[in-house]
Amino acid sequence: MNGTVRLAFVVDSTGAVDVATIRVLQASAPEFAAAALRAVRGYRFAPEELNCRRVPIVADEPFAFVRPM
Repeated sequence: MNGTVRLAFVVDSTGAVDVATIRVLQASAPEFAAAALRAVRGYRFAPEELNCRRVPIVADEPFAFVRPM
């Protein structure tokens, strides 16, 4: 079974995902949403900079789940 998920969340000024802000915007199946939520909790990003200062941002991340052939 294939599917997609789209999550939105805040990446803080250190590059970590603020887990309290994670939201499922779209999911083709609850199982895919659960897997994406588990995965994104461990993500790290390069912090965004504005005027030479690290700032939090809102990220919109797509996930694609494809069954191996």
